[in-house]
Amino acid sequence: MKCIKKLVALTLAAMLALAMLTACSGTPSVPEATDEAKQIVDNINAVRTKNGLSALESNTAAMDVANKIAALDEKRELNLISEEDYKKESRELRSIQVDGRSYDGYLTTISPSSGEKNLTEKFWQETYDRNNIRHSDCRIVRSANAKYVGVVIKQISNGRYITVVVTY
Repeated sequence: MKCIKKLVALTLAAMLALAMLTACSGTPSVPEATDEAKQIVDNINAVRTKNGLSALESNTAAMDVANKIAALDEKRELNLISEEDYKKESRELRSIQVDGRSYDGYLTTISPSSGEKNLTEKFWQETYDRNNIRHSDCRIVRSANAKYVGVVIKQISNGRYITVVVTY
């Protein structure tokens, strides 16, 4: 009898623990922008404003695309996807439209530190000064048509950081 009581108590405790771990409401598919991501957007907008262009608006749909690109880049960095599949999925992700806009520019960096440490205002100004609108990273700061931006910073299992910036 004592053994059954212990078993029932243990089962009840396990069920309560599982109930606490179960989400009671829907969670957003895209995490809110981190302070680091906001800093990168501020750095981009400082350069754009200084050069007479409109500031970019953070956009959750653009952040969702950036998050998916970061996940794909993580698979590539960890050798979990073939190069052919990476290219195919990458093209598909960059074909997604945000509010009827196609992607205008993007940049992915993989570095030992989080993105705001290397994607500074100075970095974006140097990118702007390269004056090569053909490069996607230059279009982030030079394109007069760009309106929306999504930024995601993600640390992966090997300790490195993937930072993705995408504009529409």
